[in-house]
Amino acid sequence: MFFTVLAVGASMGPAAAQVGGTSALGGRVTDDTTGEPLAGISALAWIPSGEAGEEDGGWVGVASATTQADGRYRIGDLQPNDDYRVTFDDVSDRPFRYTYEAYDDAQDIFSGTDIDLPAGTELDGIDAALTMSGGLRGRVTDAVTGSALADVDVFAEPLVGEISDFRLGTVRTAADGTYAFAHLPAGDYRVRFLPQSTADRYAQAWWRERTTAVAADVVTVDRARIREGVDAALQPGATLAGRVTDPDGRPVAFVCVELYDEHGAAVSSGFVGDLGMTAEDGTWRIEALPAGDYRVRVAGCGGGLIGPEVDDVGWAPAWFGGDRAGDAESVAIAAGEERGGVEITLQRGGAVTGFLTDAAGAAVGWACVRAVDAEGWVVAESETHPGDPEAGEGVAGGYQLTGLAAGSYRVLFSDGCSELTGYAPVWHGGADRFEDAAAVVVASGTVTDDIDATVTAEGATVIGVVRERDGGPPVPDVCLDARPRGSAVPVVSGMTGPTGEVHFSGLPSGAVEIIVRECAPGSFTSYRGTLTVELDPGAELDGVVIEAADQVERLAGPTRVETAVEISRATRPSADAVVVARADDYPDALAGAPLAAQLDAPLLLTGGSALHLAAAEEVARLGAETAYVLGSETALSARVVADLEASGVDDVVRIGGANRFETAALIAGRLDGDAVYVVEGGHADPARGWPDAVAVSGLAAAQARPIVLVERDRLPEETRAVLGTAASATIV
Repeated sequence: MFFTVLAVGASMGPAAAQVGGTSALGGRVTDDTTGEPLAGISALAWIPSGEAGEEDGGWVGVASATTQADGRYRIGDLQPNDDYRVTFDDVSDRPFRYTYEAYDDAQDIFSGTDIDLPAGTELDGIDAALTMSGGLRGRVTDAVTGSALADVDVFAEPLVGEISDFRLGTVRTAADGTYAFAHLPAGDYRVRFLPQSTADRYAQAWWRERTTAVAADVVTVDRARIREGVDAALQPGATLAGRVTDPDGRPVAFVCVELYDEHGAAVSSGFVGDLGMTAEDGTWRIEALPAGDYRVRVAGCGGGLIGPEVDDVGWAPAWFGGDRAGDAESVAIAAGEERGGVEITLQRGGAVTGFLTDAAGAAVGWACVRAVDAEGWVVAESETHPGDPEAGEGVAGGYQLTGLAAGSYRVLFSDGCSELTGYAPVWHGGADRFEDAAAVVVASGTVTDDIDATVTAEGATVIGVVRERDGGPPVPDVCLDARPRGSAVPVVSGMTGPTGEVHFSGLPSGAVEIIVRECAPGSFTSYRGTLTVELDPGAELDGVVIEAADQVERLAGPTRVETAVEISRATRPSADAVVVARADDYPDALAGAPLAAQLDAPLLLTGGSALHLAAAEEVARLGAETAYVLGSETALSARVVADLEASGVDDVVRIGGANRFETAALIAGRLDGDAVYVVEGGHADPARGWPDAVAVSGLAAAQARPIVLVERDRLPEETRAVLGTAASATIV
């Protein structure tokens, strides 16, 4: 839904009438799905909080009104202002309130649309269509004892954007470990569980039983519904500790300690006070960590704008077990384990300093300065000083990069990290590409100065959107790199907004490649895409559409049962039939894969004594009328059949023999294919037998070829009978 406010007197937009004296504005609020009017919605008018001509980013509410039964509201006695904004907040006692938003279809006041309200104007048409909220609830327990955990903070973190009222996305568990979110905007979330302090000795976790955000399962919140069972069992937190020294064995204080998991994603305990910094004696300690394998990096913690004079060249970063990430030694810790002895020695770093000026020789402040190593990685970053004393000590246009390991670098000057300079990027030496830039050699313990640059060209701007290919929806929160065509290293980076919008400034002229990529190891997305644009200096190219495709989709649950359900949910809105196999052993499910493919049915897993709740819910969601149960009652009990019928299945067909070999042979008799695959169906060593069999299951399903089972040194009679009628057989 989109609304537009035009200036009063324009030919389109909210209706305005001259009434004399003060002004008023109003409109109608409705349900965005049904269109029904909404009563009990507070409409609040805001104006900027700064003095005239200033924009300090603050807003002050000045007057409000509540919608009536017809959904209408009117805010009167308003002073003229051309920067009004209006927010809508459900203040009713509905069990599911409507989500907060600002005019015009904005998430919050800061992204709202300005409304021009001249003196004596009655402005109508400031409407809103609101979304009904939903909720979720669950219980948090100790993974070891099963006892309830009170006072655990629970965060509902949207996959896209943010919740405009942060209070709606945070709750705390009660004495019995339960929690509930009652007014979440409908959408997809990751749910995080965080004890209030490291003293609680539990590691933070994400649903379902995940230790990192990237691995977390997604929870979908639907309007007017409570999602049940979003539970967590918290593991005891682990502790990692060590000491940092210089080459002479003296302690190195106040340097930062960083942890990275096996995927390269940064990890912390999640606590605000956990900075991972060495003490005066060089020791460090990070508590309440999830179990896992970590690599440990130590580096300077950075600082503000200082330069170009350097008082301390800093310490070169180092990893436990090596100077580079590829040489680092992995440290494994189990739940509740306390491990020390992670000793790291730091070498003195080097520093680079210089100035940035424009073509007239004037200092250029707030420009980004980056040291890029020979492999194209940014290893240090700073900004040129603006010359304003409020920005701290320094000289206008000066910068310093400290804590650099000895080696060769290229230095890039680009549009500001925190402010925009309006200039196109340039490398030290005047080049516009990394490959042509002048090398800057840094030695340990020394300062390399006079690494200056001059910006001359005005930067270009690209405005547009990233969309999925073939006219798909916008792609929010993915990272973008811009680089001259033919170069391997980007000169400007950014990120799409909550609606996939792109606003890239400070770009070079000529042919520029804009690349869509994941933001970092552990990113929630894996989109890829590239667009080349031709830019003139200072040009603004609007309406650009960059197409991208998601390369990877993870389908996973906390156990194999839920993983099978996730595969079904991702591939089928409904199904006439389901195939059900035992979850604790592979042969029946393996042989059943071609049957499921022939029936166009999902293959679900369950325990043998009863139908797993997740599988039962999936059967009901699919609306399946027929279920094929693989295995005898020894494998899947009569209770499983009864539970399937209770889930809405009309016809349960059991395909089960006296053993796995006969079950596979019976399944083969129902398949159309006359060629078979022969695989090992059991082995005394549980790590043997199944890998080759599983590897061929997808191919067998695609070809509708039966899978029959043998032992390593025996051909069962049941399998021999199938082979006697088969046109051909392939041994895997």
